[in-house]
Amino acid sequence: MGTDTTAGLLALKVLTPEGSVLEGDVFEVTLPGSEGELGVLPAHAALLTKIIPGALAYRAPEGQGVIALGRGVAEVRDDRVTVLVEHAVPAEDIDAAALDARRKQLVAEQDSGVAAERVEAIDEELALIDVQLRIGRPGTETAH
Repeated sequence: MGTDTTAGLLALKVLTPEGSVLEGDVFEVTLPGSEGELGVLPAHAALLTKIIPGALAYRAPEGQGVIALGRGVAEVRDDRVTVLVEHAVPAEDIDAAALDARRKQLVAEQDSGVAAERVEAIDEELALIDVQLRIGRPGTETAH
């Protein structure tokens, strides 16, 4: 992808500490912002927003996609959307069975009475697992 986008498209980048999860041109993107769901189309006003665990959805010339996001930030500027998050998992990479098993482990650990700082880390991981399960199994809800 070059530095200039094609007219009518946004340049979308989803980056984690491990590297790039997605880079490409899209028609639109929807982000899970701290103030609610945020839809971005070409010519959107510049902004910086916090990202909360949730689903990033996009529509590209090649088709649609969904990525489960952890916490982070997103910047929209000059028809570019840059998303910097702790975790990002494309829908096609979600392993629901492994996530179910990990979720059970975390809930058991939480119920066993752990230190307050560990409870916060468990809650954060559970939030990301729940997002991935919603994306990986549309139409199902997870219960705490």
